Amino acid sequence: CLKEIYRVLKPNGLFSMFETNGTSNVYKDKEINTSTYMYGVSLSHCLPLGINSEDAMGLGTVWGREKAKQLLGNAGFEKVEIHPNPFSEFRADILYLCRK
Repeated sequence: CLKEIYRVLKPNGLFSMFETNGTSNVYKDKEINTSTYMYGVSLSHCLPLGINSEDAMGLGTVWGREKAKQLLGNAGFEKVEIHPNPFSEFRADILYLCRK
């Protein structure tokens, strides 16, 4: 999906993506106040949907910043900025700004 977004994006085009603010490390994520909620949603909803096809990665809700940067880079995005969401009450979401 990310490779297709990159492919259709115009040169210097901007792709923005909201995701949960995980670290890509379950042990570090325990320090985040909302981790119980995020992992609960992941286990109950996102993981079952995320393994629904043969090529699925099964990442769930809390795939984290490191995995996101890796997958965005693999898709071709070289300029990836990560910003906290100032409108998130629990600071559980982050914004990725990705340029082609």
